[in-house]
Amino acid sequence: EIDIPLLNEKPYIEMTLKYLHEQCINFEYTQDFSHFKIVGGGAYKPVSAAVPGDFSSAAFPALAAVVSGGTVDLCGLDPADTQGDKAFFTMLSAMGADVMWHETAAGWVVSVSRSGPLAGGVFDLNATPDLLPAACVLAAYARGESALVNTGSARIKETDRIAAMAEELAKAGIESRELPDGIVIQGGRFSAATLDGRGDHRIVMALACAALGADGPCEIIGVEAAAVTYPGFFSLFTG
Repeated sequence: EIDIPLLNEKPYIEMTLKYLHEQCINFEYTQDFSHFKIVGGGAYKPVSAAVPGDFSSAAFPALAAVVSGGTVDLCGLDPADTQGDKAFFTMLSAMGADVMWHETAAGWVVSVSRSGPLAGGVFDLNATPDLLPAACVLAAYARGESALVNTGSARIKETDRIAAMAEELAKAGIESRELPDGIVIQGGRFSAATLDGRGDHRIVMALACAALGADGPCEIIGVEAAAVTYPGFFSLFTG
C-alpha cells in the first residue's frame, strides 16, 4: 500500500513495471499506483539488450551548451524512451533553445544549441524532480520569471534541493523565491561567486554549467560528488 497524498516520479514506477512485465513476473496494481501485489516465487531470466542512455545525466551537457552558447551532439538517447527526465529537452525547446533529433544508422542523435535569448515559463516537475537543479540554472539564464512547481519531493533528495539552489543562486546575484513545493526564479546576470555543491552530484553539475556563462570565475566546493552518477563529467570540459 502506498499511502501518500500525491504520487511523485511516476515514470520510474512505470519503467519498473515494464521491466517486471517483460520478465513475466506475476503482479497486480491499481491504476493510481496506490496498491501493488507481487506474487512470490518468480524468476528473472538472462537478458541481452542495450541499456538506454540516461536522460538525467544527458541534461547537464545539454544545459552546458545552452548556457555557454555552444552546441552539443548527444548520442545513445531515444526520443521514444519512457524516462521522465526526457522532459528536460522539451523544457529547453519551450524556453527558446534549439533541440533537433536526427536518426542515423548508429541510432538517434540530439543536437542542442542556442541562437537567441531564453524565455521564462512555468514547469511542473512532479514527475521529474531530479531535473530541478538543472532547471534552476536554465531559469537563471532566461529572461523574466520562471516557476518550477509541484515538486515537493525535491526537498528530500541528497539535500533539500529547493533551498540549496535558492541559496547558491543568491550568491551569484540571482533572485528567487522558495515555495513549499517549488521555486520561482528571476532571470538575471550570473556573477562570479564561490558556490557550494552541498555534496549533491546534481547540484555540483548544475552549478558547473551555470559557471560557464558567469561574468567571472566561479569556485565550486565539493565537485567530487559528481562522480556518483557521472564520473567523466568534468573531463568533458577540459579534454
